Amino acid sequence: YSDGILNSGFASNTLTTPITFGFISVNPDAMAIHPDGESALVCGRGASGYEGYKLLKVNSDGIFDTTFNNNAKFPNDSQVCYAVSVIGTDIYCYLGGSSGLVKFDQYGIQDTSFPSFQFNGAVKSFAHLSDGSILAAGSFLNVNSLANTSHLVKIKPDNTIDTTFASNWGNLVTGNSGAEAINSVAVGLDGSIFIGGLFDAINVPVPGGSVSINYILKLNSNGTVNPDFSVNMGRLISSDPYFGGVNQIKIISDPVGSDYKVLLGGDFDRIFQSSRNIYPRYMTKVTSEGFIDSTFYLNQVTNQTSIGFDDQVNSLDIQDDGKIIAVGSYTSVNGESRPKLARLTSDGYYDQ
Repeated sequence: YSDGILNSGFASNTLTTPITFGFISVNPDAMAIHPDGESALVCGRGASGYEGYKLLKVNSDGIFDTTFNNNAKFPNDSQVCYAVSVIGTDIYCYLGGSSGLVKFDQYGIQDTSFPSFQFNGAVKSFAHLSDGSILAAGSFLNVNSLANTSHLVKIKPDNTIDTTFASNWGNLVTGNSGAEAINSVAVGLDGSIFIGGLFDAINVPVPGGSVSINYILKLNSNGTVNPDFSVNMGRLISSDPYFGGVNQIKIISDPVGSDYKVLLGGDFDRIFQSSRNIYPRYMTKVTSEGFIDSTFYLNQVTNQTSIGFDDQVNSLDIQDDGKIIAVGSYTSVNGESRPKLARLTSDGYYDQ
């Protein structure tokens, strides 16, 4: 339930043995809320006997929906559904192998008129723009072997790639570990685009020179870098420079005005800004211009204490009441034992 109490009416919560359909013994890779607003879409790779099942629909009672087009079974058993996104009533999945980006309707029927988009690396996140375009981000270096389509690509409503979108990140995105990727992409209320991941964005141009910023960038709607955000944001720093990164970006609407905040979760433990360190530890909130939100509790820490998470945040989401749900590899939050799953208030306090 919304208060964190286990819902005993949800089928998988009452099972004494693992579910024997679909993802038994195999970890799902991603999930999204179905267009009906109640069911869940879970994607990954089916286990023995169910290898072809890539996308499952789970009803609000926890029971698999067997009417969902045979739960999107694909003939190539080696394929994995790595990412899923819902835009309106359409469902988009990225599959490894030859299928690439696949589109379904809300009933799980594949749109065979949707053209083939072949990524030579993984797609990890989707977002959509107000004009109906889709943004796909990940670790790929090109799409359909086209130039200037590395890491971030814009697909227009007519299902063609926008070659005017400034998305040539090949010379911008590099990583210390060789596993550079954009893990998350989100769109602000003003159409600005935020990308976060495991990368160093080196020599971002600014008037009179350049700045170096890692893990997070703000782009204009045409895909060019907004350097002001980089300067204001400072530099996210990981305790381990070879891993680190931003895993998830969420946009938070301002309940009073038209502005918004940007919530970041990942593997970073401080922000270096204005010649000093702030220690938000694996989660931080900033304004749309990139200034630290000083009202957010985790941003008020100026030394390494028990405040915050003790390990990385892998994914997060915002409830309708503004409270923050976070999952990750951590074991405590703000000194409270809370392994793997926790909820914070909208201003960053551990929700008792």
